[in-house]
Amino acid sequence: ETVDPRKPVQCFGPEASAYTKKRLLGKQVSIETEPTEGPKDKYGRALGYIILEDGTNFNKELIEQGFGREYTYNKKYTKWAEFRVAEAEAIKEGRGLWGGCN
Repeated sequence: ETVDPRKPVQCFGPEASAYTKKRLLGKQVSIETEPTEGPKDKYGRALGYIILEDGTNFNKELIEQGFGREYTYNKKYTKWAEFRVAEAEAIKEGRGLWGGCN
């Protein structure tokens, strides 16, 4: 979290934001919705997977690089297992927040 005025900026939040901007700004992407969820969360934020032109799932990339965590809100989703594996590998390798945050 980097923009919620009620919360402090989370560790590795600015780095994740900068990485995302660098990676996506000016790029053509597609959005895939998750069949197990609605198109928006309880706060009205859009939900979906960001797919890059080369087919890369950007959500998974963020987890793999340690810029984000796997998060299960209510129930397992379609990509749950692969996101858990990506997170475990990032933790093992100490990537991103897993190496730079307590």
